[in-house]
Amino acid sequence: MSRGIKIGLIILIIVIVIAGIMFLIWALITKPPIIFKPSSVVTNQPKTTPGLSGGQGTGLSGTGTATEEVALPFALGQPEEVEQQKVLSLAGLFAERFGSFSNQGDFENVEDLLPLMTETMQSWARDYIVQGRVSQASDEAYYGMLTKVITSDIKSFNLTAGTATIEINTQRRETKKGQADRIFYQALELGLSRLDGAWLVASATWK
Repeated sequence: MSRGIKIGLIILIIVIVIAGIMFLIWALITKPPIIFKPSSVVTNQPKTTPGLSGGQGTGLSGTGTATEEVALPFALGQPEEVEQQKVLSLAGLFAERFGSFSNQGDFENVEDLLPLMTETMQSWARDYIVQGRVSQASDEAYYGMLTKVITSDIKSFNLTAGTATIEINTQRRETKKGQADRIFYQALELGLSRLDGAWLVASATWK
């Protein structure tokens, strides 16, 4: 092969290589950019609950959005009913403590109840204690009384005025030294007053 042909082939190869490189460069420059498109867009949509419509009895609206319903373990009464229950509870507690004592208890039953009394009733109770201690002999034979509530009845109740009258029917057991116990039944009428939102005993009368 002559020298001229060799030079021609070399030039042809160089031209082909250069043309190939230029083509690759052109292809890379003109290639459209790759754009990533999300297949779906997630939004915070409220869940729908199959088989439920309008949320009846489920605590959910029609779309399942949260509308929580809290079931209370007890039924809320009317204000007057609630206050009547407070009065009956106080009356029962007071009656049993007030009616249970012994001549060795030094009138502790009455002293314990002072915080549950109105000021007027407290004055009466303190005088009663003083007089009882003076008249009680130190060597007196044992005497005691135990009182249990049987029923409690509201005779009158006025929430606006803050007054109530309760009749407590009790069973009482009288104990005297050397004698058999005597059981009898007696009613206690309590007058109550509502002061600063709290019920207090204003009077106590055995019948």
